[in-house]
Amino acid sequence: MKQFTASNFKNNCTIDEDFEPTLIKINSIAEKFNITVFVTSSFRIDANVAGAIVTPATHSNHMVGHAIDCNLELDGAFFNSARMLTDTGVVRRFINEVKAQGIRWGGDFGKPDPVHFDDGLNIKDMAAWTAKFNEIHNIA
Repeated sequence: MKQFTASNFKNNCTIDEDFEPTLIKINSIAEKFNITVFVTSSFRIDANVAGAIVTPATHSNHMVGHAIDCNLELDGAFFNSARMLTDTGVVRRFINEVKAQGIRWGGDFGKPDPVHFDDGLNIKDMAAWTAKFNEIHNIA
């Protein structure tokens, strides 16, 4: 696990090093749109999240450092989950460009989680997700 920092990211962000290229892409798009990404959650030890708006997945990419939850800020306006889901302006263009890079956005999930972004490791390669989970959590 490592700390990720970037020009348009604020708050602590703990990730697996293999997730860093995804966040670099998100940061580049945030720079383009002058959006600040306020990370509210990154790596988690388990699926139990106090006050979660959406029930966390049992095989969440957060548990292997391959996901972030965030709010966005644009021109002094704060975009939480409700505003991220319904925005049709610059924030939606930001989200669409992020998605065009192959990054999953939680607003597209069956039960929307618009503050969530990940690389889909738990869908693309469950064996790699499991190996990372076992290594991080010291499971033999």
